[in-house]
Amino acid sequence: MKQFLIIFALLLGVTGVVLAQKNSAKSSANTTTVFAVETMHGEHCQKRIEGNIAFEKGVKDLTVDLEKQTVTITFVTRKNSNEKLIAAFKKLGYTATVILPNTVKE
Repeated sequence: MKQFLIIFALLLGVTGVVLAQKNSAKSSANTTTVFAVETMHGEHCQKRIEGNIAFEKGVKDLTVDLEKQTVTITFVTRKNSNEKLIAAFKKLGYTATVILPNTVKE
């Protein structure tokens, strides 16, 4: 009987942890922001940005448009922010500014 109670308690605990993680994952919304990067020219810049910014925390998708000089980034809101991404651009030697409001997606 004691073994049954111990196993039952462990199963309840594991179920609680799994449900908590599942709810936490649902509550983390993604944000899509378009940045203007005026100092970006040519494929070298595109590859440099894609190769570095894509690996910032929480970045889910990144699209570089050389013609418009924009970078569209979708990221997990609780892991990153526009300010942190602007700082990441600055580390690479680029000046980035937000040109479109954030679009939050569940």
